[in-house]
Amino acid sequence: FRSFLGYTPGEWAYDQKIQVRGDKVDFFTLTKIALRSILIMISGGFIVPLVSWAFDRDFLGEFLDLPLVRRK
Repeated sequence: FRSFLGYTPGEWAYDQKIQVRGDKVDFFTLTKIALRSILIMISGGFIVPLVSWAFDRDFLGEFLDLPLVRRK
């Protein structure tokens, strides 16, 4: 979902999406999106999102330069 739409069904429900610079999705950007999803899955699916929520910061988004933002 993230690779093609820019958001998962859960992010869609909360009006969030990944902000891609220049709205240009190339192979490198798709690789970073996949890496973001893989890192979340490796952490058990809730550790990284829970820590990000607790600190009110998108740590993976800052690390990969793919911030999760509210859709306008």
